[in-house]
Amino acid sequence: MYDTTPTYNLKAVVQRTGVKPDTLRVWERRYGLPKPHRKPSGHRLYSEYDIAVVEWLRARLEEGMRISEAVSLWQQIEREGNDPLHVVPVHRFDAQPPVRRLAGHSQLDALVQAWLDAVLNFDEQNAEAVLTEAFALYPPETVVLQLIRPALHEIGERWYRGEVSVQQEHFASALVSRRLSAMMATMPPPWESGSLLLACAPDELHSLPLLMLAFLLRRHGVTTVYLGANVPADRLMQTYERVRPRLVVLTAQHLTTAARLADVAELLASRNVVVAYGGRIFAQEPLARRFIPGLFLGESLESALAHLRDWVRHTPLLPNVPALPPTYREAWHHFRAQQPLIAADVIRALQADEHMRALPISALQSAVYFLGGDLEAVLRLGDVQILGSELEWVETLLVYHNIPRDALYHFLRMYQQAAQHHLDERGQIVIEWLQKVVHALAA
Repeated sequence: MYDTTPTYNLKAVVQRTGVKPDTLRVWERRYGLPKPHRKPSGHRLYSEYDIAVVEWLRARLEEGMRISEAVSLWQQIEREGNDPLHVVPVHRFDAQPPVRRLAGHSQLDALVQAWLDAVLNFDEQNAEAVLTEAFALYPPETVVLQLIRPALHEIGERWYRGEVSVQQEHFASALVSRRLSAMMATMPPPWESGSLLLACAPDELHSLPLLMLAFLLRRHGVTTVYLGANVPADRLMQTYERVRPRLVVLTAQHLTTAARLADVAELLASRNVVVAYGGRIFAQEPLARRFIPGLFLGESLESALAHLRDWVRHTPLLPNVPALPPTYREAWHHFRAQQPLIAADVIRALQADEHMRALPISALQSAVYFLGGDLEAVLRLGDVQILGSELEWVETLLVYHNIPRDALYHFLRMYQQAAQHHLDERGQIVIEWLQKVVHALAA
């Protein structure tokens, strides 16, 4: 029998099972497994039984099942009145999984590893040679979806664990961007009659996912006008007036840029322009989609491609999306006005605090800036609870980078005190959320 007492945080489960945090969240959200306890702050606590469930699911994946098939098997055994953990044994795996294996594609798998090795060693010649070989052996869609995408994801995970530098990540992204852009320039003219205008939200610098989507659309004959990273709203509107596409595609990967995307989508919708949107933050946080006046592209490149190929032929109507609640709109404007004063107070308090003096002032200033931006973003998106999973991500990141967990508590406590000083009743949403989080961290 496995103990069902909620005991372990997300980091402990990652270390025990080797399953990555984002994967655990997706399994829970999409399939209802595992079922961790939620603290008032939104943080997850897992039991020994929950950990066994994760290990059971991972064992089925290692045997060649898809996650949907593994969940179906679990549910079938439960319907028969049995415990899946007893019927089918749980296998244990090392905490750190190897580079992703692609079942049935051993040669492509080897190319993934070879390309990873090359880019992490800044070996441009060999990295380009690997891509050249891959494109010669496989269709471009296969190379993008089963070599480039998993390799870049692995690099991102290693950066998160402190094993890869930002420079290595940027080097890999630059190589991919250059290759895909060059290939797009030599493609034959599109044959679909409609066109799509693709742009990253204002301030969004991560353009590679959108470039990969543009590449795949062009491969399927869709006319695309790709504008790239950080497109201001006025420039986007100017381009729209000249191009008159079937619809505008916007992407954002982070909370702050998701809020910018919401602003642009609202502007476009007010002019009856059909908007489609997507990105990491919307895939992971369904709550972030609630007040976006547009069509959600889905949680993967494959789903975005399928939707857009259909929508370019049969442009759908704008969905009926509720307006941002007045309480959140007021809190958003009030917090944005007071944020510089809050930030100044927090930075002064951090510099005087003995627990925080060891940390570089630049890191503290960045932390204040990012939290303020995230709080403003969730107010604009209409639900402060969206920040719960972001804090889990930050908490685990600090552990990986050998920064004491207490640092997060002291930082948020000071931010709470400054917010209480500068915000009135319009900012009560922010104050109450900070109080809950600080209380949970102190427990």
